[in-house]
Parts: sequence; C-alpha cells; structure tokens
Amino acid sequence: MLINLIIWQEMLILLADNREWKHEEMSEKMLEYLIHDNGLSDEYPEEDIKYIKDLINGRRGGRKKGWMFDIVSNSRNSIDVDKFDYLARDAYFIGKRTPFEFSRVMSLMRVIDDEICFKSKEAFHLYELFHTRYSMFKQVYSHRVGKAVELMIADAFFLADEVMDISGRLETAEDFCTLDDTLLNQIEYSTDPVLLPARSIVTNIRRRKLYKYVDEVSIPEHLWSSIKFTEEDVVNYGGEGLERDELVLDNYSLNYAMKDKNPMDNVRFYSADSLHESFQMPKESVSRMIPNNFMEKNLRLYCKNKDK
Repeated sequence: MLINLIIWQEMLILLADNREWKHEEMSEKMLEYLIHDNGLSDEYPEEDIKYIKDLINGRRGGRKKGWMFDIVSNSRNSIDVDKFDYLARDAYFIGKRTPFEFSRVMSLMRVIDDEICFKSKEAFHLYELFHTRYSMFKQVYSHRVGKAVELMIADAFFLADEVMDISGRLETAEDFCTLDDTLLNQIEYSTDPVLLPARSIVTNIRRRKLYKYVDEVSIPEHLWSSIKFTEEDVVNYGGEGLERDELVLDNYSLNYAMKDKNPMDNVRFYSADSLHESFQMPKESVSRMIPNNFMEKNLRLYCKNKDK
C-alpha cells in the first residue's frame, strides 16, 4: 500500500523547492508504466492510452459522449465514482455507517443533453453525499492524532531525503512504486548516522510519542484572506521557553469538495413526468435546513516537544 499521498505533499512543502506535485498526474504516469511494464504496448495504441487518461482526469476535449468523462473525475459538480469508492471503502474499514447509498443513486442516473442527471427526489440524498465527505474529513482524515502522525512521517522523510533521495522518486511511476510502507522500516533499521534524526522520529511514532496537540481555532470567514499566522508569531505572542522549530501550525480547510461553492448548484435533475428534460433545484426547494456556508478554515497547533 502506498503511503498517504498527503504525506508526499507535506514533504514537498518542507523541501520548498517550488515543485508542484499532483497525484492525478502520477495516476497517468502509472497507467503508462503498467501497460509498458507488462508488455501490453502493442495492445494499447497511444490514442487509447490518451483516452483512458482523459477518462481518469475528466478531460472532455470536445468529444462525443462527453458525459463519460464525468464518471471518474467530475469537475462540474464533483459527483463521481472516485468519491463513491473512497467514502464507502474508508467508512467500512473504520466501522462507520454512512447515510449515503451509492448504488441507489447510480441506479437512478440518466444522461440528458450529454450530462449525467439525477432523479429529483434524490436531491436531498445527494446533499448527504457531500455532508458524508465533510464528516469523514472532519472526523477521520483530519483527526488530530492521525494528523500528528502524518506530520511526523513528513518530517522523517524530509530528514532522510539526503540519504534516501525520497523526493527524487516522485517523478517517474517506476520510482514512485518504491515509495511504500517499507520506507519507515528502512529508516528505522538503518545504522547510517546521518539518518539518526529521522530514525528518532520513526521510533517515537512506534512508541506513540507523538507531536503534542495544543489547540485549534476556526478562522472567521472575513479573515480568510488576511490572516497570516506563523510559528514565530506563537513564540512572540507568549510561547515562553519555546523555539520556533518545536512548533507546527497546520492550516486545513473542510468543504463540500468545491472550496466555498455549493456543488449542488451545478447538478441537474429530471422528474418521473419528464424523463428527457433536465432542470436545476435551488437548495431552498430541497430543504430549509441546508447550510449557507460550504467551507470552513481551521488553524491547529502542535508542539514537537511533549514536555512543553
């Protein structure tokens, strides 16, 4: 199993080499690698490979049956099988029941005017999809303990990069496939003195001596664009006895998958009385209890020294 993709993004931020790394681009590279590595190049012409890549990343490119490019990655309203898959999978493995029934929604889809549309009576159910995603990010993916482990792994990889060239293995699919859970074992059992700081972090993870959660705040919307708060600010404000390098500020956002927008504004529906005409449904016509805000931003503080 590949280590959480978020960790690679955290590490690249630490490396601060102005590189952008997107897992969607790596998915395309891995597709090519799998085809060539398994000797299937003759069975998959370049045109077919490009078509599959575009299906993965939702690039219509003016093709007929454009609705097919919304199945895996839907940039219009973010209702896609990628989301169905990871929410169902992750909820199952943590023993969490979700109110959203993926198979029911899929059975009530129709294509109208080259767009995937949904039965109007399922509108509230689709809101449940986005609320489920929000809940999973708030309660699971952004859990303060899990995040502490992520930050520690990212620090360990950053410290080990000089020896193990981890960042250099983020470019090609062949190299990327070597970045699995065994990396932690390689660091942990290494005798290289250069890896001692990284090895100490991995040992602390094993012993559950994690970065200490201090506190977090929800940032008011009117301050989203203006607030610039750093670890140094914490020290200057009142962090007596603390060093800047002992602190980690984690800025994270939670939303309905389209930043501060309501993805349902871009969804079209059909009714049982009119199967070939689509229409939009204002949220007020679905329920008066649907929120008006669709994103929150939070600031969380960790301390690397548990004794402070």
